[in-house]
Amino acid sequence: MGTQADRDMYRYKDPMPEAQRLRNPSFQRLLLLLIGFADAHASCLDIVSPKSVSGMAVVPSLRGRPGIHPLAALAAALPGDFAGED
Repeated sequence: MGTQADRDMYRYKDPMPEAQRLRNPSFQRLLLLLIGFADAHASCLDIVSPKSVSGMAVVPSLRGRPGIHPLAALAAALPGDFAGED
């Protein structure tokens, strides 16, 4: 508890305009982590499933955040085969 990762997981969801979110250091670190995961593990998904990932689930926060969850902005950076695109 109290590590940089803990702070990033909390702060990337802070209320802010989307343009500001893209410049937010916590959002940027999580985006790099997600892209690194996608690059390293895309072939792992191919081994266990013949189909592309076709959806994403978000567990809502308890604060009643309006609008689209910030995780959707992170997921938008994934390669097309993670999003079920051809």
